[in-house]
Amino acid sequence: MKENGVLNTNSAKAGVLILGIAVLYFGFLSSAVPLWSRTAPEPSAVTQTPAPPTPLGLTGNGTTDLGRSYKDGEYFSEILIRPIEKRLTFWWRMNSDYQLGDDALSYIERETVWFWPQTAEWVSETELLVAGLSPRDGASVLQVWTYENDPTKPYITTLVDAIIGQATYRWHVPLRLSVQQVWNDPNLSKVIWTKENPGTQGHVFVLVEGGDVFDLELSTGQYSLVASPVAGAPLVVPDLASTALIGGWGMEHVSDGYVYAICSSLENLGTAEYVYLIDDDKDGVLDTWATVLTLQDPNRYNSDAGAISTW
Repeated sequence: MKENGVLNTNSAKAGVLILGIAVLYFGFLSSAVPLWSRTAPEPSAVTQTPAPPTPLGLTGNGTTDLGRSYKDGEYFSEILIRPIEKRLTFWWRMNSDYQLGDDALSYIERETVWFWPQTAEWVSETELLVAGLSPRDGASVLQVWTYENDPTKPYITTLVDAIIGQATYRWHVPLRLSVQQVWNDPNLSKVIWTKENPGTQGHVFVLVEGGDVFDLELSTGQYSLVASPVAGAPLVVPDLASTALIGGWGMEHVSDGYVYAICSSLENLGTAEYVYLIDDDKDGVLDTWATVLTLQDPNRYNSDAGAISTW
């Protein structure tokens, strides 16, 4: 500051000192503001690129529909998988009297899921295995849906109008009791096929994209590699490397134990190719394998003649 044209250094020093004290004071007040009253900066958005869905709608039996009969065939239920819509549609109908388009004798129930469903398979009388891909990171997702099993429960109640005599039907389908997420693993590929492993109670075989087959314990989610197209697995099956494998079935054979057929979408003169995984002593462990080309009788596992039961 100048007084009469002369710089007053004492006044300048005093001004700097006052300014410094003010900065320290207001800085202290700022740091003393409680954390809950501050506005946190917005977190930067993390963009994940989801794995694209494969809307094949394939189920455990290699078709777009998974059918199951109830009450000795009196009722029938089909599961239609809709990956893009993220839902499973249960279509119930009466076998004996149903005509296409007869809404009175059919019933639609829809279950929405958070992932892209790819396959579904009944692995017991009350357990439905539902597998798909996470839309967030492409992780393989597998859930177990448990349903009630009450053989005395009627599936349909018939109501007759006392005046006009017209009958209406009220459906009572089995209730879903629980949903258990068995795995949500980004290290596992898309599930192609699942089948109950009757040789080890509470276990299922799971085929994933790429050809690896796992034995999965449903109650714990623990799984182990049991077959693969590459060396390192207990059972090496080169034909599992086929990218055309889509599903299949299981059977108890009269002489060959438990046989698991995995079919291919490739066809040669109208005959589908198959890979067979065989548990010949029914102990829950896969012992050997075969294909249509290696069997002396190509129809050994493709006919009902040698089957005790199928699933």
